[in-house]
Amino acid sequence: MKKIGKFLSSMGFAVTLLVVLAAACALSSLVEQGLTQEMYAARYGEGTASLIMALQVNDAYHSIWFIALSGFLCLNLILCSVIRFPFFRRRYRAEKDFAGALETDGNLGERETGDPESVFGALHMGTPEKHTTKDGREALIAGKNAAGIWGAWICHLGILLLIAGFALGQMTLKENTVWGIPGETKELPETGLTVTIDDFRTETREDGSVDQYVTEITVTDPVSGKTEKASVSVNHPASFGGFTLYQNNTGAAALATVERDGQEIQRKTLLPQGTMAESVLGLEDQPEYAFYFAGIRTMREEGAEDRTLYFYDLYRNGTLQQDYYFLGDGTIDVGGDQVTFSPRTFTLLVARQDRFAPLALVGGVITMIGLLMAFCLQPKTLWTIRGENGKWILRGRCRKGQALMAEAIEEAVKTAGTHRTKKGNG
Repeated sequence: MKKIGKFLSSMGFAVTLLVVLAAACALSSLVEQGLTQEMYAARYGEGTASLIMALQVNDAYHSIWFIALSGFLCLNLILCSVIRFPFFRRRYRAEKDFAGALETDGNLGERETGDPESVFGALHMGTPEKHTTKDGREALIAGKNAAGIWGAWICHLGILLLIAGFALGQMTLKENTVWGIPGETKELPETGLTVTIDDFRTETREDGSVDQYVTEITVTDPVSGKTEKASVSVNHPASFGGFTLYQNNTGAAALATVERDGQEIQRKTLLPQGTMAESVLGLEDQPEYAFYFAGIRTMREEGAEDRTLYFYDLYRNGTLQQDYYFLGDGTIDVGGDQVTFSPRTFTLLVARQDRFAPLALVGGVITMIGLLMAFCLQPKTLWTIRGENGKWILRGRCRKGQALMAEAIEEAVKTAGTHRTKKGNG
């Protein structure tokens, strides 16, 4: 049992898990997530599609293997933190044990000085404490950055919280999309919220390139009646009711309206070459007819502005009757109905609810604190013991950078001696 515990808490096991996780997630990123087996078969073939579904690569972050690997990594970090806590506590107590330090030679060599206070000050060690050695000699000692000993342990704790927050967040993530054109109000699936698209605009730079896509929305909770306006743009999401709304995509759309005798009887916004539900307009009063928004094409001519053609196909009982294209608005007569297509620009918003994002954020902050403590707070202790000749014997210890610390002590001793000589001459 001890061998199993030692293996599960080992650094080698942690590194292996991280490598496997990174490789698996990298491979999964090459496969578009959330598609059906039929869609994968159309792209990669039946065999590859079956393999993707069997390995759950189509939904990597909710797959059994991702959950298992994340669980083992968290277990490794927990065991590592629990097992090594007494070790770090002993090291911290030893670092704070000034009485014990006075009985050692340290690891920074030995020097003599007549002005120990100046040396402590030059090395920014603070005001030294007065002690007495076991043989009754006077001593001064100061320590610095003892908290740095906990840096590695705190970093492990932060990584644990970061991984746990990310893994739990992905496993419980709720993500829905809503798209439309300005003026439309749509329900946000599985949220109970409605989103009204008030406006959509493209902000450009001085050279004419796109700088930002901005959607102005009004979010409403029908149950509570709470309404809130927000501006959503790339990298600037809005929050409402526990959901975060992101600007995800934009593109060409067409507003189709059906009129009879001057009265509008049907309206629908179409996306080009999307799913059948989003790309097809079926005439409600003439169900044998349907229009398919086939796509757009940009015509470029030298010395002239680009022109965009919008293509529509008319079907009757599933058979293509005729295709149409327009440079802008266009009207088609079908059995007494006038169908008008007007170009629009749609916006696609993603609503995401990740209840464990704060945990991952806290983990990231703690990890950074641990790293700063480990690298910037190097524990060091300096002490002096009065010798029989009245001089002070200077010693010290630090766990890292002994050579640099020794040079700093040497320089501080020389500076203290110089100051003492000038005072004596004065």
